[in-house]
Amino acid sequence: MKKIVIVDDDLDSRESLAIIAEDAGFEPEIITGRYGNNKEKLIDDILCFGAEGVISDHRLQNGQMASCFGVDLLASLYDLNIPSVLITQFYDEDADSSIRQFRDKVPSVIGRGSQTPKLFQDLLKFSEKELVTARDVTRKPHRALIRLEDFRTYMNEDVVEGIVTNWKSDAGIRFPITLIPDDVKEKLKSQKIAHISAFVNIGATDPRDIFITDIHSMPSFEEINIDDLC
Repeated sequence: MKKIVIVDDDLDSRESLAIIAEDAGFEPEIITGRYGNNKEKLIDDILCFGAEGVISDHRLQNGQMASCFGVDLLASLYDLNIPSVLITQFYDEDADSSIRQFRDKVPSVIGRGSQTPKLFQDLLKFSEKELVTARDVTRKPHRALIRLEDFRTYMNEDVVEGIVTNWKSDAGIRFPITLIPDDVKEKLKSQKIAHISAFVNIGATDPRDIFITDIHSMPSFEEINIDDLC
């Protein structure tokens, strides 16, 4: 991997990232255009550079580079087998919402200020390994049970909180309510304590690394016939 494309809406930040990438032994190219809602054009320009990897800022809207989030862009590039690193000044603020929306397709995320040449090398290798060979144990999805103790309170908000019972039973994980299909939401409305099943990377140690996909409803305990369990 040599050719690395830098995507950042701030001039000084993207030049700084390019210097670090060059120190890491990569050949950086910098995206400078404004793309609005045209994520496809941004992807085309990245591909035109012959990108073997991408380092992207998360909030691309502030400098009017693109209306999408960097994590959304990198998730699309993941589908094209392009390794990436997401860098953000707002990791803690966005980890539960916009980043978790696409976290299953973005293996490497760091907070701005922690970037070094060696870290870029390691994170791009980590991302590339997932695409080429297999997911790391911290990124392997397993079917998990999630308990939503107060779903009716959250159902009109942007994020919902649940307990992933086979990850940490004493730690809540917040995630975008848009990850829950509409038909599942309808079933959950009538349940005081709702349960869903989903694929979760329960090998993760940092809650910010958790992703949640393929959500299905579970019957409430009142609906379970004990004879069906025998």
